[in-house]
Amino acid sequence: ALAAASRASELRRAVVAATRRLAWRPWQEHAGALVLDLSDGPLLAFVALASLAGSRRRSGLRGSLAMGTFGRPKCGAPGPRSKRLRTLLRMSGRRPVVLSLENTAEDLEVARDIATAPSAARLTGRLPHAPCLHLLQGTPALAAGSVGALLSEPYARACEGQVCDAQLWQHWAQVEALRWTLANGASLVPRAFRMRACLIACPELWRRRQPISGLVCGGVDVASINRLHPDASANAGDAFRERFPCSLWQVAHTIASRAGSSSADADVLCVVDFATSMPRRSRCFPPVVLKAAKEATQGIQALVTWTEVEVAEGRWISSSAPSECDFRPAPDLQGVMLARNPLFPGDARCRGGEHLAVIASGRFDPRDGCFRIRAGWDAGHEF
Repeated sequence: ALAAASRASELRRAVVAATRRLAWRPWQEHAGALVLDLSDGPLLAFVALASLAGSRRRSGLRGSLAMGTFGRPKCGAPGPRSKRLRTLLRMSGRRPVVLSLENTAEDLEVARDIATAPSAARLTGRLPHAPCLHLLQGTPALAAGSVGALLSEPYARACEGQVCDAQLWQHWAQVEALRWTLANGASLVPRAFRMRACLIACPELWRRRQPISGLVCGGVDVASINRLHPDASANAGDAFRERFPCSLWQVAHTIASRAGSSSADADVLCVVDFATSMPRRSRCFPPVVLKAAKEATQGIQALVTWTEVEVAEGRWISSSAPSECDFRPAPDLQGVMLARNPLFPGDARCRGGEHLAVIASGRFDPRDGCFRIRAGWDAGHEF
């Protein structure tokens, strides 16, 4: 997600705002300011570190902390009542900590190389009160209610090659596992995500992914390969279907729904707030109506989903949203669900200019972390 300058700028502003909301208390562990970065790589951790270091300089606390004259806590704030004890705790070198978790040894080695660069070393400084960066692989030892800010890029290497929302469902599970470590009012970056959908015309893609129904290569029967088709392994009694990941910019397609003309107007299948607890059972979302455009002369053969992430209140970013008529090159993969009853240009409903619409609803299953969609034409038959 950091490949695009606009998305990187939004992420940076959100991280800076989250770190500036931290309440620093030098008499507590980590000075009351512990930032946890779950991203693949330490980029957001360095943004947080620079923000903490800059806040120290701007607030003028450098000299006061070095001399041990930091003000006493506000009324009702946790901390020792003894001024001498608070001074001793400040002199012990407790300072804000940015903890960057790496998944693999290779990621940890790269993060260490970045951390030893001169530009990165200047962020921590040599004074005992300066914020510090800890790089760790595996599970950290955290205290309950100790994390003041939880950061993550909207990208995960473990979900590479999957639909773009897979990494966000995984992040929700990570937040749920760490929820007991979050302090009251802890900042989450990102805060939430939503999944949008539109209808597209992609006749070539639809034909390529259909089961083989005849003899090929001079009369050879290869129909047994149809057992690998997604519809063959799907639960026959379940109306909710899975999607497959696809870089639509590499496939000939045209957006065929009215909402698809703009990512801001597209219909929302679901909205997930990371501050809420993950459900223990399957969660169904309200249905939405995807209206076909009047100029959808090429028919409708698929439903497409993509995601938008809220990095700060009211600030949404996306790396796979469409333009006015199609999807452009993007780092994330869209989710595609092909129609079982598609419309092609020769269909009577397309020629007659009838009002066409698809009613779609989503269901998230926490057992496998998969989001499935049930869709049907407004006339009542299956999409």
